[in-house]
Amino acid sequence: MSNVQCVKISLNFETMRPRKVVLGNGEILEKDGGIEDFVFSETTGMQGDMLICWISRHMNIVFDGDLDNPENFSKVKIIGLYGPSSVKYTSDGLALSDLSIYIEAETSLSEDDIDELEDIFHLIVPIIKSKEGEMEMTEWESYNIEIVEELPSNLQFVEASWSSL
Repeated sequence: MSNVQCVKISLNFETMRPRKVVLGNGEILEKDGGIEDFVFSETTGMQGDMLICWISRHMNIVFDGDLDNPENFSKVKIIGLYGPSSVKYTSDGLALSDLSIYIEAETSLSEDDIDELEDIFHLIVPIIKSKEGEMEMTEWESYNIEIVEELPSNLQFVEASWSSL
């Protein structure tokens, strides 16, 4: 890969919902199959800031997807999470609003290739993990990507990386 540069980007999600929950016993809950009614037992009765705090503490990012053009990236590193600003259980299941994932990518793409940088959305899976199981937050509404110079001061640091090597 020639002309590799390091770019800091933010993947921004307006709304995020689960596509799958894998329970500790191996049972899988999906849309129209129980995911709508799933509540982390530790969050029963929580709302507002308490629920946001619990979700934030149990959230992580895993690399469980495929890039359309892996040759454009040599390394992708998760720096941290910012948000969510709202968390609530709805008739469709858990919903998170205004979450950003900060990433540092070693890429041959330039900042002008912002559309190509969106390929990273295919690589990551936001998860919420507890003793009951793991919830994959892969139903996204209204998302975008932006190049950033500085990180938010109250970023929740998360460490995960992917490499093409």
